[in-house]
Amino acid sequence: MGLQYDPFITTSLINMYVKCGSLCGAVQVFDFMSEWDDLSQDVTIWNAMLDGYIRNELNEKCMCLFKRMQELGVKSDEYSLSILLGLFNGRMGLAKAKEVHCYVIRNSFGDDPFVVTALIDMYSNCGRPKDAWYIFESVEDKDKDNIVIWNALIGGLSENGFWRNSTELYSLAKNRGCKLMSTTYSSTLKACSEGEDIDFGRQVHLDVVKMGFENDPYVCTSVLSMYSRVGLLVDADRAFGSVLDKEVEVWNSMISAYVGNGRTDDALCVYYEMRSRAIPSDSFTLSYILIACSKTESNYLGRAIHGELIKKPIQNNVALQSALVTMYSKCGMLKDALEVFSRMEEKDVVAWGSMISGLCQNKKFNLALEMYKEMETHNVNPDADLMAMVINASAGLESLELGCSIHGITVKSGEELDSSVSSSLIDMYSNCGQPEMAEKVFSGVPYKNLVVWNSLISCYSKNDLPELSLDLLPQLVQQGLYPDAVTLTSALAAVSSLAILIKGKAIHCYQIRHQILEDSQVENALIDMYTKSGCLKYAEPMLV
Repeated sequence: MGLQYDPFITTSLINMYVKCGSLCGAVQVFDFMSEWDDLSQDVTIWNAMLDGYIRNELNEKCMCLFKRMQELGVKSDEYSLSILLGLFNGRMGLAKAKEVHCYVIRNSFGDDPFVVTALIDMYSNCGRPKDAWYIFESVEDKDKDNIVIWNALIGGLSENGFWRNSTELYSLAKNRGCKLMSTTYSSTLKACSEGEDIDFGRQVHLDVVKMGFENDPYVCTSVLSMYSRVGLLVDADRAFGSVLDKEVEVWNSMISAYVGNGRTDDALCVYYEMRSRAIPSDSFTLSYILIACSKTESNYLGRAIHGELIKKPIQNNVALQSALVTMYSKCGMLKDALEVFSRMEEKDVVAWGSMISGLCQNKKFNLALEMYKEMETHNVNPDADLMAMVINASAGLESLELGCSIHGITVKSGEELDSSVSSSLIDMYSNCGQPEMAEKVFSGVPYKNLVVWNSLISCYSKNDLPELSLDLLPQLVQQGLYPDAVTLTSALAAVSSLAILIKGKAIHCYQIRHQILEDSQVENALIDMYTKSGCLKYAEPMLV
């Protein structure tokens, strides 16, 4: 009947093969199409193939196909350009992104709202929020009623750490009278969460309720994430309770909130309530519950979930299998963890990281390093978190030569600047008795979070440099950071070795004032400090 030569049918066939995971089938249809002159000039067919490559993360092939379009004189439309602009991020390269931007301007697509939104997303993904803002500013005033453009910039600024600007933009859109969408609220709530601006977050939450978005699962999960990030679980629980028809994403978000704040028993209660209402759990639900099992070392429930997974089609989910590896490792059941790992058909960087981390936690450092070498033979690129684990393994072995070798790898990959990697490097050099090298790593970190500071404070304390350890405390506070239990434990160890009672008392007052209570390590450090300072009477209440 000739239906296969119809553009609509051809496009639908390509889309079908792509969505069914058969890119080869899509390519065959597309290649067959190129033999027909009428079809080969139809941009919708090319767009379908471009989208197929993007969905399969074949970015270079997508770029090559776009160039082929130009060579054959196929005229791109706004959808082609939006797909192409979605390619670019920090890895793909800013130079190529700007080339496509020039193409957009040359072909008069610069005013199309669809393309403008894609340009804002592109520059945001490339870590260029100022360029994204410039694109937004260049939009004509009449087109600024389009909330999708605002959403792109609100989200982009938030992703790049410009949380205050993101919330200010929300206010501008609201005051302008733009029709806000669920994406607007979600992106703004995320900015409030990341920037810990809970007061503005509460205002946005009120807007959400006022405009009737409180039952939107996308918005509701953002509300719960915001409250849980700052530890306001009462507010999170209240918001959770107000949702009428809770979809699985909302249940997952509440479970995640409890797990993230150490309230694993409450997380399990939510899970049991979810089951009592016959709401089917997904891979995220079970991953969070397995994390809860890891923290409570509840291998009974973990094994029960493992048994359930064997009967379900999601049993081969990599994230779930990785969570099982973590659960068994933290429960000290390393044999079971290794068995789950060995049976995994696909192992991504998270899976390898879970196994290597589990081996480190069980002090099997040599085996952890062997696992890392095996991972390299599978051409899996390590991320910053995994490199931090490998460094921890070398620190556990106190092997300076091995540690320096891994340090060199992180320098070449650029991961040395990551806070988790730099913190692990400082710990490694500390264990190897090299505080000078630890200092060099610390100095090279552009953004020093509390974990990095804690590592150097601990390093000085462990390497008989208590004065330097205590000197870092006021510097840390000057940077706008607040000491936590880890900081105080290291600082108290330094005070103990110097027997400076007045500084120890000051740290004790800070602990009480900032409610860093019921931490066994801090209490033990306080007892040790008071005992060594000859003031046992101050330690006696903690010994009861």
